[in-house]
Amino acid sequence: MYSYSFLNIYIEGLESGTIYMTKILTVLLLATFITNCTKPTDLTEGLKFFLYPLKYVGLPVKDIATSISITITFIPVIYDEAIKIWNAQLIRGGKISIKKFPIIVYSIILPIILNTIERSEKLALTMDLRGYNLNPKEIQFNNLKWTFKDTFLIFTSLLLLLPKFL
Repeated sequence: MYSYSFLNIYIEGLESGTIYMTKILTVLLLATFITNCTKPTDLTEGLKFFLYPLKYVGLPVKDIATSISITITFIPVIYDEAIKIWNAQLIRGGKISIKKFPIIVYSIILPIILNTIERSEKLALTMDLRGYNLNPKEIQFNNLKWTFKDTFLIFTSLLLLLPKFL
């Protein structure tokens, strides 16, 4: 379709890129929706409930559920930070294009990675200072109950998302 020196763009590549970008945006929007509508403790408890069978295999379910919950919570934060860094580079007069990929890596992607690592270190220190532990004998304050609303929402979400991933 289009060719420029070493860069060849084909229709199949554009279609594939569009599909993958749609998947990434769908995950981003769902993560934002989940984190805005669900308390972090409920999210962790729900993940523990679904991951409980892995406990019989010997996997630390509480650790995995907490890690996934923190990751899902931080996806919108990292996205917002990426937008801020992108806008800051544009304000400084940086012209961002595919031709200047190394510049994109150094001016946008690298600061995002470094800020994410710094934020995760602060979170780990905060959790440590507050005495957070994953003691299995810890008292569970709220027991979640499966209701019809949960079943309805899962089936509706699957029906809406199924065509995106096929």
